[in-house]
Parts: sequence; structure tokens; C-alpha cells
Amino acid sequence: ICILWYIDAVIVDWTPEFDRWWENIESKSDPLSMRIATTVIAQMKFLTDLEYIPKENMATLRTIAQSKRYRLWRVSHPYEKDIAVRLIVWFPPDSDAVVVVVALAANKAPIGDIFYDGVGNRADAAIDAWLQETEEAE
Repeated sequence: ICILWYIDAVIVDWTPEFDRWWENIESKSDPLSMRIATTVIAQMKFLTDLEYIPKENMATLRTIAQSKRYRLWRVSHPYEKDIAVRLIVWFPPDSDAVVVVVALAANKAPIGDIFYDGVGNRADAAIDAWLQETEEAE
């Protein structure tokens, strides 16, 4: 039996690395970038609609084996030609608010699973920077 922690709301925050990637996607008006943006928005909505912090893999949200220091999850979407957007997210433990930190993202369709090779180290660095930034803001 999996006991789930039900929540009222989810706050989605993101790292500067994700922010740079997202600004690049938003700045383009080509059809592929627009499809990627629409997919990311749907993935963010999925995250904000979560009713509980996951303890096990779900169809859209799965842990990734490349995790290093943090338990990382990837948000995916149904198959779509030329698009394989993956958001790499982390749920901070013991948080007063339920925050999902989007560490990084990519359209892995053109590069395949090589995207996952460095994801653990990149996400660790992005989350460390986010933690430092949020502690300084308090």
C-alpha cells in the first residue's frame, strides 16, 4: 500500500538554467518551438494539478536513474513526431509549501537518450544554485 500525501496546491518554480532554455523557446515563432512551448505549458499544468507528492512512478512522471544527490523525476508526454520534451523536476523535502523545482528541460527528440547522460550532474548544480538563491532571498 502506498500512502500518499494529499496537497492543496503546488507551486512551480524553476532554476536559472530552465529559465534561459524557456526564454529561448518563447522567443521563437517557428512551428516546432511553438509545439514545444505548448507541450511545456501542458506539463506545467500537470505539475500544478498534482493532488499528492508522488511516491511511485506514474505514466507521466517517473524517477530517473541518473539522479545523483537529489531524487529527480522526469515529466513526459504522449508521443508526438519530432518532440520529446522532458522536464527534470525535484520535490524539495520538508517544505512548508509544496514546490516543484524544474531544474532543466530539453527536447530530446533530436539527440535521443544521450540527453540523460549528464542530467544528474546538471540537475544537481541547478538545484544547488536554486537552493542558494532561495536561502539568500529569505
